[in-house]
Parts: sequence; structure tokens; C-alpha cells
Amino acid sequence: MNLHPYQRTARAKVADCIRAGKRRILLCSPTGSGKTVMLGTMTRDAVGRGKRCLWLVNRREIVTQTVATLQRFGLEVGHNGRSLTAPVQVMTYQAALASGTVPPADVIFPDEAHHLAGRGEWINILRAYPEGTVVGATATPERGDGSGLDFFEELITVAQPMDLVDLWHQSGGRMGLVPCVLERPSRELDGLARTPAKATVMHKLRDHQQVCFAPHVLAAEQYVAQFRGCGIAAELVTGETDKDERDAIVARFKARQTRVLVNCQVFTEGTDLPEVEVITLAGKCGTIGSMIQKTGRGARPAPDKSRFVVLDLFGVTWSLGHPFEDRVYSLTGKGISSPKPMVRINVCKRCGHEMPEDGNTCTREGCGWTRPAPEVPKELNEKLERWEWRRGQNTDERVSRVAAWIRQARHEGRAEKAVAIAIYKYMGYFREKTCPREIISHAVAIANGKAWCATCQHSVGHCRCPKDAISA
Repeated sequence: MNLHPYQRTARAKVADCIRAGKRRILLCSPTGSGKTVMLGTMTRDAVGRGKRCLWLVNRREIVTQTVATLQRFGLEVGHNGRSLTAPVQVMTYQAALASGTVPPADVIFPDEAHHLAGRGEWINILRAYPEGTVVGATATPERGDGSGLDFFEELITVAQPMDLVDLWHQSGGRMGLVPCVLERPSRELDGLARTPAKATVMHKLRDHQQVCFAPHVLAAEQYVAQFRGCGIAAELVTGETDKDERDAIVARFKARQTRVLVNCQVFTEGTDLPEVEVITLAGKCGTIGSMIQKTGRGARPAPDKSRFVVLDLFGVTWSLGHPFEDRVYSLTGKGISSPKPMVRINVCKRCGHEMPEDGNTCTREGCGWTRPAPEVPKELNEKLERWEWRRGQNTDERVSRVAAWIRQARHEGRAEKAVAIAIYKYMGYFREKTCPREIISHAVAIANGKAWCATCQHSVGHCRCPKDAISA
């Protein structure tokens, strides 16, 4: 199989690490980046050198998929007690722990390697191979508590999500990641989110295949009832769902007989459902990794699929960031972070002036706005706003976006708070501490219908550039 340039680069880096004496290497690669194919070529090379290999996966469904991929490389593969003498074996972590035995191996490929926490059970499997080489793979190198994976010696970032969106465009939609459209409220919500059924009907997504992540089983049951009450075929999957019943539910979903799969932490990882067109986050996400794993279920390409939609009902992406933005990964400390971490500052909602960190009253002369007391949590039904995140927007694009936010706030009858609202949105959208004053001034001018110069960044009244440099 022909590897993409980013996959060939990752292979070369793994080889360099092994030559340098490192034996525990972690590949960080987004969903849809071809981790199995990339590791499959490494398996083929290892078998060609007389090595035995073991693949560890976290779900029984993934065993069949992995075996099929490895067999495409011409490899003899054993699994589930079959072909035990084959040079490549595939088994689940759970089966290894239950049996208490593992096959002999020189190279071990653990999938979803973020579960290999120092105090977890799965790490004990790898301790059976003190001399073995471990090449793990994950899209989210972070444990559930948000810390890194210090079991590994080296971390290699294979690609960023937007690199794979570019690949999707270049390949005509056959490979990479499908573009993501995010819709969320204007702020992170503390109360109860609207019901997913209302959100789906409101966005006219009832005829699209959707996976809804509920915070707990009781809420999931209520959501299923609400979807069905709106005439949307929905089914529930929990950790207690019988294996055969779950397989039947997924089969109906793939056949489009069921439109919505409501679940509680079941389809967060290791589930290949390219049919998914909508991901609904109907609960909080404790970490960036959890959010990435959930939204990643909708990112795989499929025929006639030009995008997938994330309905962020709680606004968790205000603090966790867009699912596709660039990340910084680490094996120690915090496993996943953003190049520009969110910095929350206390801003007056009337005039936009920065307030004391622990203050509730604006100190700007002539304002005096006081933050209202917090309300008792209630069900919220705020309008979701589209966030079309892109990397590296230049100043012109940022000014235009802020101007649009100001116009929108005025149109909604919030003229006196329009600038402050735009500043809030800018900070969340671009993940910066505040909005630069020059961007605000130019955006206000545009919102007021005035022209400004794109060359010297001044309003027309103060510009001495040629007339053809001026844009409205």
C-alpha cells in the first residue's frame, strides 16, 4: 500500500527512535489518519526480519477489522484462539487479562494506548515483554485525569486534524477527515442543556445519521423518548446492552432504519461508523481527549458525505476548543493542550473594559455595571451559533468576523453590549486573552458602514494610501 507523506515520515521517526535504543514509542495520530495501515507496514517489515508481533485492541469488534487489514499485507494472522503459530497475533486487552497468558512477541502494537496508565490493569500486559519493543497509537495521548503517559519514552505527532482535512479535499473525499461544522451556544452553559431532540429538529437534521452522547443512563432514556416523540427513530446503547442486541442496533443504524444512537460512553472510541453525520454532545466532557474521541466518531469519510455537524449543547468547546484545532501533546504533565491556551479574564459586559479578577463591578469611569447574582440552574434553550474554525486567519478576516458579530448583536436588540459581546466571542473563537484594540476599532467602523484601508489598517479618513487599496 502507498503511504501518505506524513505516514512515511512517522515510520522513519519510529525507526530512528529504535536505532537510538528507545523501546517504548507512542504515535499520536488523529482518527481517520490510517493508524492501522501505518502500523501494518511496520508489522510486515518486522515479520520479514523474523520477528513475532502482537496487536492489542480494546474491543472485540476491532479484532476482525484489524485482522482483515493485516491480511491485506499478505500476513498470516492468528486471533481468538485460531492459528496460534502465526507470526502475528491479535487479541483484546480484556482477553489477555482474563486468560492470564499472552503469546510470545518481539514487537507489541497496543491500540488506544492512552489507556496504558501507570496504575491501570492494561499496563501489566506489557510488563510480560521486558525486552520487547512497544509501538503504541492513539488519537488522544491523555489519561482520564488529564495527565500524560509517562510509560512511553518518545511521542511522535503524526499529523494534526486540519492536515487530514486538507487530504480529504485533495483526495476527492476518499481519505482524511471530513470538514467539521460546529454549532454551540454563545457561552458555556452551567444549567441543563436543551433536549437533543429539540436541537435536532431545530437544525433540520432529523434525516441525518446521528450519535448522541448523554451524560448518564437516565438522561439517555429520556432523550430516546424525546427523539421518538418528534418522530425520529432512536435507540439506546449502554454498557449493559447485550452483545447481540447491540450488534443488531448498530446494523439497523448502518441500514438507516435507526436515525439516532443515544449512548453513555459506549461509542467514545474504537467504533468505526463512517455513516455518522451528526454528533450531539448532550453532556459535559471532562477532558479535551474525551471531546476529541466523541466528535471523532463523525469525522470518517463516506460516500456523498461533505461535512459532519457537531451540536455542542453545553458549549464545552468554549473551554476545550474546536475538535479540529492544532494541539500540543506531551508524555508528562498535561497530555493534551492548545498552542494558545484559553485565558479567562473578567470583562465588563456593558463596555468591554477589563475588570478586577475577583470583582463584580466595573471600575471604568461612567460605567459602573454590576454583574448580576447567579441564577438557579434551569433548562436552557439558547440558539446555537455556527463556528467555522480555520487556522491562521489574517487580520482582515478577523476584523470582518468581529464586525459581523457586532452587527448580529445589534440586530438581536443588544446594541449597547454589541462590542463587549464581540470581544467575548473573539477570545473564545481565537483562544486569545483579549481582542486587540485596532481590530475592535476597525470592526466598529465596518459595522457602522465606514470604509477602512486594508494596507495601512486605518480608516479612510486617516489613510494616505492609493484609493485602490481601500476596501469597504
